[in-house]
Amino acid sequence: MDRKTYELVGPDYPGNRPEDVRDPSLGWIISFLFLIALLGPFSIVFLRKVMVIDYKLTFPGGTATALMINSLHGKAEGDVAGKKVHCLVKYMSISFVWGFFKWFFSGAGDSCGFDNFPTFGLEAFKNTFYFNFSPSYVGFGLISPHIVNCSVFLGSVISWGFLWPFISVQAGHWYPDNLSNNDFRGLYGYKVFIAISIILGDGLYNLGKIFFIIAREFCNVQSKQCDLPVQALEDDGSSEQLPDEKLQTEVFLKDSISPWFAASGYIALAAISTASVPAVFPQLKWYLVLLCYFLGPAVAFCNSYGMGLTNLNLAPTYGKIALFAFASLVGSDGGGVIAGLAACGIIMSIACSTADLMQDFKSGYLTLSSPRSMFVAQLIGIALGCIIAPLTLWLFWTAFDIGDPDGEYKAPFAIMFREMAILGIEGFSGLPMHCLEICCAAFFLAVAISLLKDVTPENVSRFIPIPIAMAAPFYVGAYFGVDMFIGTVILFAWQKLNREEADGYAVAVASGLICGDGIWSIPSAVLSILGIDPPICMSFKPSSASSARQNSAEAITGGGNGSRSLADMEMLSMLKVGYTILRCETPATDLVNSFMDWAARRSLLLLAVFLPPYYVYKLTTSAFAVVAPEDVAGKVVIITGASSGIGEQIAYQYAKKGARLALVARREASLHDVAAKAKDAGSPDVLVVAGDVAHPEDCKRFVQATVEHFGQLDHLVNNAGVASVCWFEEVPDVADLKQVLAVNFWGAVHPTHCAIPHLKKSGGKIFVNSSAAAVLAMPRMSFYNASKAAVLNFFETLRMELREEVGITIATPGWIESEMTKGKHLSKDGTVEVDQDMRDSQVGLFPVVRAERCAEAIVDAVCRGRRHLTVPLWYRALFLWRMLAPEVGDFSQRVFYRRTAAGGHGDQQAKARRFLEATGAKGVLQPASLQRSDIKRD
Repeated sequence: MDRKTYELVGPDYPGNRPEDVRDPSLGWIISFLFLIALLGPFSIVFLRKVMVIDYKLTFPGGTATALMINSLHGKAEGDVAGKKVHCLVKYMSISFVWGFFKWFFSGAGDSCGFDNFPTFGLEAFKNTFYFNFSPSYVGFGLISPHIVNCSVFLGSVISWGFLWPFISVQAGHWYPDNLSNNDFRGLYGYKVFIAISIILGDGLYNLGKIFFIIAREFCNVQSKQCDLPVQALEDDGSSEQLPDEKLQTEVFLKDSISPWFAASGYIALAAISTASVPAVFPQLKWYLVLLCYFLGPAVAFCNSYGMGLTNLNLAPTYGKIALFAFASLVGSDGGGVIAGLAACGIIMSIACSTADLMQDFKSGYLTLSSPRSMFVAQLIGIALGCIIAPLTLWLFWTAFDIGDPDGEYKAPFAIMFREMAILGIEGFSGLPMHCLEICCAAFFLAVAISLLKDVTPENVSRFIPIPIAMAAPFYVGAYFGVDMFIGTVILFAWQKLNREEADGYAVAVASGLICGDGIWSIPSAVLSILGIDPPICMSFKPSSASSARQNSAEAITGGGNGSRSLADMEMLSMLKVGYTILRCETPATDLVNSFMDWAARRSLLLLAVFLPPYYVYKLTTSAFAVVAPEDVAGKVVIITGASSGIGEQIAYQYAKKGARLALVARREASLHDVAAKAKDAGSPDVLVVAGDVAHPEDCKRFVQATVEHFGQLDHLVNNAGVASVCWFEEVPDVADLKQVLAVNFWGAVHPTHCAIPHLKKSGGKIFVNSSAAAVLAMPRMSFYNASKAAVLNFFETLRMELREEVGITIATPGWIESEMTKGKHLSKDGTVEVDQDMRDSQVGLFPVVRAERCAEAIVDAVCRGRRHLTVPLWYRALFLWRMLAPEVGDFSQRVFYRRTAAGGHGDQQAKARRFLEATGAKGVLQPASLQRSDIKRD
């Protein structure tokens, strides 16, 4: 409507008048949206039962959303439910990664990437017959019934295989052959009008059938057995629904929305809009607005019905028909361009919001959500959109030159819609030859096919195609039908091989494919906003000599001029490396490593592209773990080092969740005390086994005793540990401190080696308590640091070896309330000592986390299958500093842990203690339990 679009179309363009201009402003845009947008949900809300329950429309997008919601909020610990959740996450991850892979090779432009792969040859590709590798469309095929997919494919064959090629041959006779691809006067007019004719024929037939059934029910009030589509489903015992379906139907119909309320709301809002819209657009008279709202429910039903079958929202197509029709009714002198564009907005709003609401109803039906709450939420969302969307448009409108053909935001659809409105002024006479006759034939053929499906026996009608599904590819393209047909072929073959598995997991697979592809659109949009183009353009074109050279050059450079110069520099660099390698006389391994040095530096650039989608993928997968943790009630857990500190608190946390425990430590008396408290906390059975993890025979004994007592093993918690604090130079005999590695490292390795066969049987998990010291090496703890680093790397390696058979969680905690932070450690000669002055010097101003909080985080991380855990979380920032700026880390450590001139540490201890006591920081940074002196030395 704006002046710039008028100027771009051209003042000399026939029918393009300067009077038909309306520049945007926030006031009239927001007012217009509020007047037209709220009517959609009221239009056919009373037909929700017909579409969701009676017709059992799949609404593939809504079904996928519902399955993902159910997997997030349902109980996943059951065998089948857990497998479905795993299947959903697996295929969602595959779809997300595939989306990134496709984007990487899609270059700059519309002719690059797998979306343009000529699957069935170049001639078929020109007629859109190809597989475009879309996980979403394949997922739609897996969810939708076979007859829907076959109907879509049949429509693809009829339209793009026969009808459009035939009409294209008539170019120059039926219509001018020099028109653009989006000109209604050419082939585009046939595509849009014939497709809409078929959709309207099928949709209006079904809408009329519904009203006929309703009228018959009102006339035949004595018959209570008649199925009234808008009547609540009565449980008369004849229903063959499954228990879950009965519950879904009961909940869906219980919280009903009165048809009288919906009708009254629609009429009232339509009356307000009819009276007010002409004040915004005087060219659109009140009776034309009323006509829009009279046609709105029929259009809304047709669009929702089609979306339920194919997941395609064709609201823009219906809008174009309204644009053409109302521009024709008003004519040029009455401002037909503005009137047509305004009517287009009204019809698009009703059709789009209604289809979205029906899809939400499908999701609500499958998730046992209230239809009333879905309806209200839709209204709230529309109201917010009426404000947010104009504000967003206004932000771009004022900040950028929207519509500039040479600018970043060209707005090509603005020109296309204005030209459509100008064409519509001419009326049906502006359509290409025989278009109206073909449309009428298509309309009545769709009605006849729909009628035939209803009058023929069920064993025959199930093979008759659905007209509205056939019409979708007429406009969209044949690739849509090919993708859905591939999905239905996969499902058909799967059902033949294992029908039970296919029926149980097909929806989960399809939902994963659809959701993963949808989630990838977020980082894809972010990359587009940031102006980051895919680095490679992979194109598929005829292999003529000239085009082959050109295409290969485009594939190397990514298709852009700026990237071509960069690629040339990289090529010169690579040639330089190759020349140097060929000239030198060095071993082959050195040549390979020289090349790898060159390639590795360039590969780091890929991180900028890879990391955003990777972290979106991690966020998505972790979201499932967050809401669906493992239920450990009744499961068997071995906890080493359980007599005190973190191990003791871990035992209590598992006990609260109902796990059965095997507690291991050297101090048997302390273990019995912990066992009694664990039983009080909720553990049904606790086994106490005294043992030393530093002795392999003890490790074998307590694992065997646990399995013999409980009959299984599900979790192994490697928590036992010991610290040593001394300067390495002061150690009289290094052999005296072998115990540190014996307990910290081998004390985790030996139990794990004995437990792995049992954990594999149960699909169990291993937890190991490493330390932040494995990454942040601290002075005076060299043996402890080395042992914890060994633990970290050993279990990282073990995770790769075990794959997914046994889960492994590695913790790298900071300073935690334990016997070590109470001052207990091994001295330089390997003997146990308790020195709280040394503790104050070593811990310094670092805050100490309570053992209970640490244990809660540990058990939660294990139950959610997390790979790593750091408590407190802010230590990860220190890890990053250590990796990116190691000199800074070394300097800060030297400042905190300075040695005296004599090589001792007494002065440093005294300073640290005096500072903590003088400032009162000790009471804030350290739990009160750290100040106790009753610490056991055994």
